[in-house]
Amino acid sequence: MTTATIPRSRNNPRTRWLVPAALIFLSLVPIIAGAGRLTELAAGQTTPDNARFFDSPIPVLIHIPAVTV
Repeated sequence: MTTATIPRSRNNPRTRWLVPAALIFLSLVPIIAGAGRLTELAAGQTTPDNARFFDSPIPVLIHIPAVTV
């Protein structure tokens, strides 16, 4: 079989950006949640839900920016 007979798929330039755009969109969900968590910790209001983060905030403060990158 020669290369002339092998059908090649041609990507439409409009659809080439869909996968990268979808991946960026999916990464926004944990980034926004992490920013909310850091804002909540910066506010300094301790609730039963976030008391464990005030006990040792360093792992949270390292984890969220590292995962964002």
